[in-house]
Amino acid sequence: MRALPQLHQDVFAQPKRQMTARQERFVREFLKNGGKQGAAAEAAGYAAASVDSIGSQLVRNPLIQQAIARETLTAIGLSAVPALATVNRLLEHSRSDFVKLEAARDLLDRAGFGKPDRSMGYGDTGLTVSLNLSVAEGVSKTTVIEHGDLPRTRKSPSELEQPVIFPWEGGQEDR
Repeated sequence: MRALPQLHQDVFAQPKRQMTARQERFVREFLKNGGKQGAAAEAAGYAAASVDSIGSQLVRNPLIQQAIARETLTAIGLSAVPALATVNRLLEHSRSDFVKLEAARDLLDRAGFGKPDRSMGYGDTGLTVSLNLSVAEGVSKTTVIEHGDLPRTRKSPSELEQPVIFPWEGGQEDR
């Protein structure tokens, strides 16, 4: 497989000149045939004996690259609406729960609600919580002490035994 040419830095800048009619046809044919440079050059009317060389030169031209990028983004944008409709149809009408689940996951992921970060220590970690209520000098305090082995936090059990005081319960704690 041939390496793809590198995009020129000016691909998304305002074009300084117009493409020729043959270059415009090359871009249309290139997009239509899936990126075959030689076939696009031949369909655009370039000399049959040198279509591979001309096609390679054309895709390195920043003006051509800009047109290809612009047309590709337009095609992707136009395809997004029917693609979303397909995922919605699968979510609503599929008989398979697996297909419905995958469609729902895809929609949530694309909306920015991806999988939860498991490295945060969520899930079953053997955590136990004990609630101690104490009354001292007429002031009520609520203390929560966490015990357990939390391997993902890499903290020793002694580091986890820090009391948490909730001041809205009526107590004031100087810490």
